[in-house]
Amino acid sequence: SKQRKMTGVKGWVVAQDLDGKSQQIYRDEKTGISCKPDVVERGRIVEYKSAAVNGRARQSDVLQVAAQMIATKANTAELRYGNDQRFTYGKNSPQMQTAMKSIGEIIRKMQWHLCNRAIPQGKPSARKCAVCCFKRDCPEADRGYH
Repeated sequence: SKQRKMTGVKGWVVAQDLDGKSQQIYRDEKTGISCKPDVVERGRIVEYKSAAVNGRARQSDVLQVAAQMIATKANTAELRYGNDQRFTYGKNSPQMQTAMKSIGEIIRKMQWHLCNRAIPQGKPSARKCAVCCFKRDCPEADRGYH
């Protein structure tokens, strides 16, 4: 119960991927979203981030949680950061509805690119390219990022 309290678990844990070794993948057939949330409870997910934030969740993390809510059919989610900042979202909250709309737009763009066999324009940066496994073959690499 001490570990449950430390991790913020409130309900019955259906699955967890805190160690990155879980084989449980959640998929939404309609959107094509697949994910492995850190903790999945009945109707709720918890996503942990090691980063520290100052009073506001990062937008990319909110989008990730929105996609996970879609794939797991969760009604609520909690986003937790390394400095113990916590953000709770309901499926019908205005912020989550906006994030889910953004996810829908991203999915439509991805489907268009797949159907038209068109590679989307990249947004390279020194930081992204430094860890990219395609940097040797990437046409964007000539910008001096690899």
